[in-house]
Amino acid sequence: MPPEQGGGDVGGDLSAGRSPVSPPGEDPSGILADLNFGWAAAVVDALLGGGVTDVVLSPGSRSAPLAVALAADTRIRVIVEIDERSGGYRALGLALATGRPVALACTSGTAAANYLPAVVEASLARVPLVVMTADRPPELQDCGAPQTVDQVGLFGGFVRGFRHLPLPSGSGAVLASVRGAVARSVSLATAEPAGPVHLDVPFREPLSPRGDPASALGALLGETGRMEPPVVVRAAEEGPAPGSMVAWLAERIRGAERPLLVAGPQPPDEGLGRALTALADRVGIPLVADAGSPARFLGGALAAHDALARCLGAESGPSPDLVIRVGGFPTSKALRSWLEAGRGHAHVVVDAAAGWRDPSFLATTVLRTAPAPLVEEVAARLDPAPPSAWARGIREADRRASEALGRALDADPASGAAVARAVVRALGARGGRQVLFAASSMAIRDLDGFGGSAASGVRVLSNRGANGIDGTLASAVGAAAAGSPVTAYLGDLAFVHDIGAMRAATEPGVRLDVVVVDDGGGSIFRYLPIASAPGVDFERLFVTPHRLDLARIAEAFGAEVHRVGDAERVEELLRVPCHRTRVVHVAADAAANVGAHRRAWAEVRGELGTGDGAAAPPSRPRRSGSVVERRVIAAGAHRFTGWRAGRGPARLVMLHGFAGGADHFLDLAEALGDRVTSLALDLPGHGGSPPPDSVGEPDVAGLIADLAEAARVEGFGGAAWLGYSMGGRIALHLAAGSPDDVAALVLVGCSPGIADPAEREARRRTDEAWARLAETLPVGEFLDRWGGQPLLEEPPGIPPEARRRAREVRLAARPGGLASALRDLGPGALPSLWGALPDVAVPALLVSGARDARYTEITARMAALMPRARRAIMEGAGHAVHLHRPGELAAEVADFLDGAGPLPTAGGGGERPPVGRSRREERRP
Repeated sequence: MPPEQGGGDVGGDLSAGRSPVSPPGEDPSGILADLNFGWAAAVVDALLGGGVTDVVLSPGSRSAPLAVALAADTRIRVIVEIDERSGGYRALGLALATGRPVALACTSGTAAANYLPAVVEASLARVPLVVMTADRPPELQDCGAPQTVDQVGLFGGFVRGFRHLPLPSGSGAVLASVRGAVARSVSLATAEPAGPVHLDVPFREPLSPRGDPASALGALLGETGRMEPPVVVRAAEEGPAPGSMVAWLAERIRGAERPLLVAGPQPPDEGLGRALTALADRVGIPLVADAGSPARFLGGALAAHDALARCLGAESGPSPDLVIRVGGFPTSKALRSWLEAGRGHAHVVVDAAAGWRDPSFLATTVLRTAPAPLVEEVAARLDPAPPSAWARGIREADRRASEALGRALDADPASGAAVARAVVRALGARGGRQVLFAASSMAIRDLDGFGGSAASGVRVLSNRGANGIDGTLASAVGAAAAGSPVTAYLGDLAFVHDIGAMRAATEPGVRLDVVVVDDGGGSIFRYLPIASAPGVDFERLFVTPHRLDLARIAEAFGAEVHRVGDAERVEELLRVPCHRTRVVHVAADAAANVGAHRRAWAEVRGELGTGDGAAAPPSRPRRSGSVVERRVIAAGAHRFTGWRAGRGPARLVMLHGFAGGADHFLDLAEALGDRVTSLALDLPGHGGSPPPDSVGEPDVAGLIADLAEAARVEGFGGAAWLGYSMGGRIALHLAAGSPDDVAALVLVGCSPGIADPAEREARRRTDEAWARLAETLPVGEFLDRWGGQPLLEEPPGIPPEARRRAREVRLAARPGGLASALRDLGPGALPSLWGALPDVAVPALLVSGARDARYTEITARMAALMPRARRAIMEGAGHAVHLHRPGELAAEVADFLDGAGPLPTAGGGGERPPVGRSRREERRP
């Protein structure tokens, strides 16, 4: 994530699971120790989720994080055995007696080798063991480091599975993968035939803890949302799905507000395709079907899911709260990203096989059963129901997107996207069952994105196991040997990779149409960032033009060849079935093809009103003509820089977050126009305001008093205050301590602090380590590290110019000022205000981004305590709402300040219908 996201302090309530991810490099205050022990606690958490309640531990240094994390978790029993060989047999005996999986844990080196006898016995006796051996990091392998052996394959074929876990990392995706890997390993150990599994768990130093592993785990999980490891539910190998599984899934569907069916690529199964379509129709669930799914061309699936996900993403509204996926992971990267944005919601994978098809590690439950009977029985158990408002909105957007794609493809008939649509149309016009064999790379993507979903009877086959383009033509020839005519749809490089298959394709009796979109090389790379990377010989290294006349080559093999230039001619030819091998060669221009795809997506964005970006951009502020007047204000011990703008009757003081600046509010002020007069101030050490160390000793109470004085100097005494993150906490302290200075509060992504003293102290130590990095690293490098935290991830569609401006503001910060702000204004330094919230009597608007689940929860808790608070949840926004959705935030703020409707004074809460792109909740009498 680029640091231009905008200054958030990633602070708040550690008890709610938020803490910065550890910075890489030096570890002056033990942040990396926290990372190691949080990581180890995540492994233990996943073991417990899989049913492991006992572990036999042998002492050692490299395994210290595991040992401490195991001992700290009261849910698991730890048996300490000094000798690994005996420990292995103790675990074996315990597993034999209980019938449950037992874990082993030891240090690196020959300690692990001593488990071999017990592992051999467990394998042959079918006893479930989870063998965890600590290891040194990759840089210490094969270089003579002590207690280091190659653990890959250490136990040979006597384990049911082996996983080398990655090193501890602050990445939410990597943490999710580790939790999934551990859960999968436990499942493998207990599956038939049961047996041992081996987990190689590496750690870098430091190996000594500095705090509670559970708190370290909470800090890690706070960045991804605490989620249970995948749970594997097995079913009988034969016969219908077990009744308990049917009841369980039916109940989940009944309880979901936004369920979604996803049919991924898999071999043809017409019964499954019909079952999924029937379930979607019966209870009104949107069905997303990959081009390689048997449910795609039956008429019930969304027709433009890739374009919707690409152009709307999270901006289309709340993500699904229940995903039921059958088959492999979808082809559409945009769809995968949309599903990943909803990480933490229920994600059920139905898969009869023992494999694991979940590369994004989203699964919360894996049902091991044949999907078609399960889906049929679930549908029979559910009462018919109309689509929800959410489902109707998705379907209406899909209809409009499909029409927009049609207009775009009509305007670009020579593009690969138009050819994909033409192929599906032509085969559908033939009637009956038609087999379409698609190459990986652009061919399957174009079918998925532009092939529609009409009930055409087309069955799509593709080599999507490893997703290679080699062998496509030969595979299509093999499919034709099954007796039905086959159409192969591929690009020029897939054809070149498999030219030799043309010999078999032209044998007597083979009925094969081959549609080749020839744009002169590997054009899929033109859609990737490498295409514009400086200093890269892109054409030679990636496009690799083949300079071959593919039509003439096909003729040389004896095929019937047609050279065409647009999709209309392709459709005309394919409507008539072939009686021998026929090659339809479509000459395409690579650059024009890329442009056609982008114009198609732009047409959808235009139809749905989502602007010019790859996803819905933030609403641009209207041009108000207001003059921004720069200010330098001396107040007490401080000198603040900032600006004022607008001419409206309402007065609003704005305070930014950590590493931000007053200029981060320029778009918001422009959107407010002349409805509000705004004063934005740079906090000390940010923008042009000197850091505290240049004006005297740090004094938080003095800073807050000086901010209030600066506001009075500018005529904003008793004004409303808007604060984001750290600035919000300061404004809240001002309202709690000096209510006469604050008429109203707007708190954006703000928490009252950390209530628990121990957690606050842990956060103070974390902030101190970050402060030291701020003092030692260049500002840009520090901001890159700080901005890499998952909480600060920006939603898709932020205009590049807005990102550039935001980064420039952040780079103006002073290292000493950033360090002082972390030490003196962070959630580890400021006292908690949770207990003071009932006494904050001013009207308050609590704002969070819909993509910021943690702070949406925190604002709900705050609203329940504050007597005159209401909430606004901004759709499509992350933590920095003022940067992501300035126009929509301005509308909410102006409405709040104008007093539209009486501001409530007490009582319960509720949610009003969406206003614009926000969901607003208010406290009502």
